[in-house]
Amino acid sequence: VGTLVATPHAELEGEPHTRAPVPAPPTGVYPFSGSLRNEVDPSLGVTEGQGVLELDGPGDVRVEVDGVDRGALPVTLVLGAGTHAVRYRGAVRSTYRFYYVRSGATRGVRTFTQAGGLVDAR
Repeated sequence: VGTLVATPHAELEGEPHTRAPVPAPPTGVYPFSGSLRNEVDPSLGVTEGQGVLELDGPGDVRVEVDGVDRGALPVTLVLGAGTHAVRYRGAVRSTYRFYYVRSGATRGVRTFTQAGGLVDAR
């Protein structure tokens, strides 16, 4: 799991949305979050070098993956193998997490909110 970064959520307070740069993943070895299944749903059209990231949680949490808005949870994405930056945006704060997507596998992550509007995932 990457470093937790909580930032105010200006676009939810009526101010114009400005895209913040996507942070780089942390260096070194860090533990994997969520569950990993060595399979993918064939209906998703996953090709060589791709895997699936399943993000589940409260519907009032929005998600950006690698700087692209992917909508509200739950979200299932086919992504290239490698590390991806996920920004969870709650009502008040946003949080970045980094997930490694393995080719031919599905990583499932459960998202939840905490007191004070902090969003976290495991």
